[in-house]
Amino acid sequence: TQLRAAREAAGRGGSAIKIVHLDTGYDPKHKACPQFVVTAEEKNFVDADSPNSAVDRTPEGGVLLNRGHGTGTIGILAGPEVTGVRLTADGKSLNGQTLGGAPMMRIVPVRIANSVVHFGTGAVAQGIDYAVSIGADVISMSMGGLPSQAWADAVNKAYEAGVLWWSVPPAIISAVCRPASSSIRPVLTG
Repeated sequence: TQLRAAREAAGRGGSAIKIVHLDTGYDPKHKACPQFVVTAEEKNFVDADSPNSAVDRTPEGGVLLNRGHGTGTIGILAGPEVTGVRLTADGKSLNGQTLGGAPMMRIVPVRIANSVVHFGTGAVAQGIDYAVSIGADVISMSMGGLPSQAWADAVNKAYEAGVLWWSVPPAIISAVCRPASSSIRPVLTG
């Protein structure tokens, strides 16, 4: 791909672009954690006792619990250059390679769930509204669920504010689900 050339053209310093990442949270000590995490703005709509910490506190076990999902997706989005990491079955090292597609972006992690499949809608809508309130340029979300008026209203509000929405549907579902399949407003899907 030409991703490496595009990253080099964009530079390595911090960007003015703010991406709000809606997911299960993140592990700030993980090698995949982006360099430019805006910790002062991170938010948690799952755990009432820690509303200003998006650290992944998803319980272990269970089919629908996805501990580490947010760390993985935030790393793909904006992970740093890695050293001493072997991710391939044949033991090839990724030393010196950049993990994420946009490591120079400012990332605001927002914890909205313990699972990538949503049957309730409140935390997702709250996360979208929060992203708009802090001036997000982009919202990134790699999960989905049942459509709701709350999601539609929040997506429309983000659209009206000029926020670009990047949503990747769950890989285990054959049909694209909400909000990635939104017919209300344009949504980029992967």
